[in-house]
This record gives sequence, C-alpha cells and structure tokens, in this order.
Amino acid sequence: MKVSIRDDKDAKKSAAIDLRGVLEVEEYKMETSEISKTELKKIVKEAIISVLTERKDLLEDAVSEAILDMKLGLAIEEGDTGEYVSESEILSKLMD
Repeated sequence: MKVSIRDDKDAKKSAAIDLRGVLEVEEYKMETSEISKTELKKIVKEAIISVLTERKDLLEDAVSEAILDMKLGLAIEEGDTGEYVSESEILSKLMD
C-alpha cells in the first residue's frame, strides 16, 4: 500500500507499508512549471476531445437530454393558453 501525504507547499512525503508492516518514508520535492494560457487551452481541448472520443455515450446522453428539455419547453408553451381551470373541474374529470 502506498500513501502520499502533502507535508508543505513544496515537499510531498510518500509512505509505503509492505506485508511485514515495515514503514518506509521518502521525501521528494514537487516540480512546478508555468504554462501559458494558450498551452493550457490546448491541453484542456485535447482532454475534452479525448474524453468525448472515448466516451461517445456522454455526448449522446447530453444531446438527448437537451432535445427532450427543448421538446418539453415547447409543449408547455403550446399548452399555456392563459386560461385556468378550477380544482373541482379537474377532480371531476379524473373521477369520470
């Protein structure tokens, strides 16, 4: 089992416990690097394309849900005549 623990801003500790219960600890510095906005955009774009390519079902589900939401909205608008019906009239229709 290996566990990573953040010690401070720059260092990270890694602890490993083997089957005998021996604990080993090693410390190392985390590397940081700066990237430009353009590079970040490129990385994010590649990640999104990769996910959508590998998981087409996610995009299909999202588009399907959007279409259903649009249809529901159109049906609500079409049915909204501004006329209201009393509760008793609705209940009488349900009881028939």
